Amino acid sequence: MNDQASDYKLQGTALMGVANFREAQNMFKRALEIEECADLWIDLGNSYASAGEYNDAINAFSKALSYESDNGEILFDIGSVYLLQERLKKCIEYYNRAEEVGFDNVRLYINLATIYNALGDQQMELRNYTKAINKNLLIGDLYVKKAILLIEMERIEAALDVLDDMRRLFPDAFEGYDLTARAYLAQGDVKKALNVLENGIKKFPNDVNLIISHDYEFLEEVCDEVIYFS
Repeated sequence: MNDQASDYKLQGTALMGVANFREAQNMFKRALEIEECADLWIDLGNSYASAGEYNDAINAFSKALSYESDNGEILFDIGSVYLLQERLKKCIEYYNRAEEVGFDNVRLYINLATIYNALGDQQMELRNYTKAINKNLLIGDLYVKKAILLIEMERIEAALDVLDDMRRLFPDAFEGYDLTARAYLAQGDVKKALNVLENGIKKFPNDVNLIISHDYEFLEEVCDEVIYFS
């Protein structure tokens, strides 16, 4: 990259760091006047997106894509702007294109799972939570969301498998005990639910949710219909 264009790029990046998006845009535009390339169009697109100027962001990212048509990160960026606009079908289109060219990022799968949740497509939501977990095994919240979804889908054994993995990887996460108890309740097995809750209370003696759930009358009341409030 030309030295002057590189200098403008550095100034723009610094301005982005202090949330001065308008001046950052000016720096990136100056750089583009000297030399056009995908990186500078991506920078400009990010500055527009950060300022909430979504149509301009899409235009800038699209210019970047004209230089690198199989760049999965650019496709993901465009999809993410469509997500901010709540244009879900366009978002899915670009996310799928990003994945097709090899963009394998946990955020893509998390975003897709969230979108399919909003669309009421549990199978696709589940598929993308699974992909996200496979990509990064150490995001505990993904296990929680996947287990809740499986319980809602009445796939209790699968939910218990997910929760076994969660408790093994995150032994200090009280949600693993609470959700496991609720999964057993969905099977009508109050004894196993109580046993799990007792073990959870030993580890988390001050956790109100576990203490309340441990109340036997409460367990009997919810045994026929389990609802988990996330």
